[in-house]
Amino acid sequence: MESGDLDADAGLITENFIANVPGPPEPLVGREVRLAEMKKAFPDLKINVQDIFGTGDKVTVLAHSEGTHQGTFQ
Repeated sequence: MESGDLDADAGLITENFIANVPGPPEPLVGREVRLAEMKKAFPDLKINVQDIFGTGDKVTVLAHSEGTHQGTFQ
């Protein structure tokens, strides 16, 4: 996402991706993870992946995000 190539970023996410994130009442499903919305709201967004682990078809990512909130998000 930091590169700004949102098409390449979306290509790294499987079509049946489910993201359980704080804020929205329901998980985000599929490649629609609001990448463009996030980049517009946080133009200097940095995501630091601290750990990735999984079992079977489930994966958990522990990440720290930081950026300057400059637009509408959620």
